[in-house]
Amino acid sequence: MEIPLDMKRDLDKYQQARDLRISGDSIKTIAKKLLISSSTASIWTNDIQLTPEQSVHPYEEIALDVYPLVLNPHEITYNKRSS
Repeated sequence: MEIPLDMKRDLDKYQQARDLRISGDSIKTIAKKLLISSSTASIWTNDIQLTPEQSVHPYEEIALDVYPLVLNPHEITYNKRSS
């Protein structure tokens, strides 16, 4: 029995999703690249463990670098209203 074409496409997307996740792509990125829902991408790849380097979100790295500067009270300027 031959596999229907739409099922073959799903199998291809399934394998692509797993390959992308193994390479460190986020669930949302995988969903956008493959035009599938985030929940589908998550279900298809939920058994794949990321390395510690892969699990750090790029924005988190930036936030960790910038965060101390934002909270430095000596660098905060206030806009005072003139009476």
